[in-house]
Amino acid sequence: MALAALAVFSTAVAQGRPRERRVEPAAVQVRYAEGTVGFLELRTAAGALLAHGDLLQPKLGIWLRVFAMLVGKAPPDSDVWIVTDDVPAFVRFEGPPYSGPVWRLNLTSPSWPP
Repeated sequence: MALAALAVFSTAVAQGRPRERRVEPAAVQVRYAEGTVGFLELRTAAGALLAHGDLLQPKLGIWLRVFAMLVGKAPPDSDVWIVTDDVPAFVRFEGPPYSGPVWRLNLTSPSWPP
């Protein structure tokens, strides 16, 4: 068996086409759960605004979810706060922008409650 595999590999290398397997990244669908995080009051120079928090949950397939949980690489949920007065505006994000640490992205102008 090992000799057969070696013969196939040496033939492929001799022909200039070694066998390799590449893993390509894939886009993951995200479920948008509106208003599930709660409300947050923030203060700006124009006055107080009310931002509502939304939850972004990655939707993985059943096999990918089971595999990610076994390996310990299941992506966590992300929180997004948006002001919806006259024009919707992004205010804050908490979550991993990629498969790494959790980041907190805030705007600099509003002051947040303690």
